[in-house]
Amino acid sequence: MVAILSAMVGNASSENSALYACRRIIACAMPGGWQQYSKQENHINSMLEIHVRIRSILLGLSLTLLPLLSAHALEKPRGEVLLTVSGTLGVTNDGEKAVFDRAMLEKLPQYKYTVVVPWFSGPQVFEGPLLADVLAAAKAKGSQLTFKALNDYMIGMPLEDAKANAAILAMKHNGEVMTPRNKGPLFVMFPFERAELRKSEFYQRCVWQLASIDVK
Repeated sequence: MVAILSAMVGNASSENSALYACRRIIACAMPGGWQQYSKQENHINSMLEIHVRIRSILLGLSLTLLPLLSAHALEKPRGEVLLTVSGTLGVTNDGEKAVFDRAMLEKLPQYKYTVVVPWFSGPQVFEGPLLADVLAAAKAKGSQLTFKALNDYMIGMPLEDAKANAAILAMKHNGEVMTPRNKGPLFVMFPFERAELRKSEFYQRCVWQLASIDVK
């Protein structure tokens, strides 16, 4: 309401100019000119003031609501798309899909895991946003995820497992940005410092070169 009133006050001078311009136009268009206009001046002025006031209110509402709408919208990617999310989504930015570039993923909170995994020797450091946060950005709803890699490898996982076990979409490996040549640009990773996760079920879900996620 404060924003609406501010918009109305801010437009006071423009309202006066608009009313004056409208009066001149109406007077010139009337057969009797200003003489005929003066006979109906009160009625015309009243109608014009209502019209301009409504316009100001609508402008105020737009100034108030647009930031709220944009706050819930998913921005458009400006760089190369790294991840496509499809399925039951509440927010999209590419038709019925939500797509993310590196900058969008980097804006989310970043998590770092130091883990020992079968594909490398010794402790490895992986860093990236939580999978759950990425899905939340698209307001994904469902119970099952299907991961698909650049090489068409596919595997499913319950959404609850991703949340409960803090899976991340690693974008950095030992401090270096990941590329398709080194299992990037996205690599699903779990905090394998937790002993209960060190089993084939979770290793199989560590999809490298991740390209898309479908939510059902």
